[in-house]
Amino acid sequence: MKNSMDENGFCKVSGLEPILTPLKKRIERLFISAFPNEDFDIEDQKFPVLINKLFLSDRERVLSIYQVLDRTPEMIATTFNEKIMAALKSIGLTNPALSSYPTWRLDLFNNTQNRWFPWHQEDYHESFSDGGVTLWAPLHKVGQDQPSKSIFVKPGSHKFGTLDIGKNKFDIIDKRVENIPDQCVELEYGEGVLFSNYLVHKSGIIEQEGAMRFSIQLRYDDLDDKKYLENGWPQNYVIQDAVDTQKFPDLPSAAPK
Repeated sequence: MKNSMDENGFCKVSGLEPILTPLKKRIERLFISAFPNEDFDIEDQKFPVLINKLFLSDRERVLSIYQVLDRTPEMIATTFNEKIMAALKSIGLTNPALSSYPTWRLDLFNNTQNRWFPWHQEDYHESFSDGGVTLWAPLHKVGQDQPSKSIFVKPGSHKFGTLDIGKNKFDIIDKRVENIPDQCVELEYGEGVLFSNYLVHKSGIIEQEGAMRFSIQLRYDDLDDKKYLENGWPQNYVIQDAVDTQKFPDLPSAAPK
């Protein structure tokens, strides 16, 4: 794994079925609770079509499931599963910690265009350690020939570090990556991909009507990273109400300095 990570900027992780299956069951249960009049079976081939239909008819309720899954026992338990911790340490993270809350993505045929993230690096909008990585794991088979598509990467692009950008992080203007061939990440159910936060990657666009892509995203930092330590181990998320001095002006943090 470490050789692939060092050379390509990413590597596959297998044996994740025991982690992902409880998550799938939780998702199914949440949909049943939110839409009691619908017949849900997450393993049914018609499930993606139903989710696309519900997203169009009741987007807010679907998004409420999006919000709550991150707080379920199944998602939280996933983050420091022994299998994942072993994979992180095998690629060189000696003291891994979450860099942001665990989350998931639901990509649909009906997504608006701004949901399809073009080429970018994770490093642009976060304060990761130099060895920071992301674990991306789909809840079903993904690939170039699958209705769900997958993510695409530019192997070896992590070696350039943070790239030059134009108007935003999705506007990479660094010429060094232009000639690196794209590679679709092909994964079976139970597999995931660990990739460097410097790796250039993008979302695969779902082109088949009724198709979807379910995936989880876990981001990790290395607390032993010298630069990260010197920066004070910056967090990449906040509990907003606890620091919102506009909403809570009487907090001590809102007092004049």
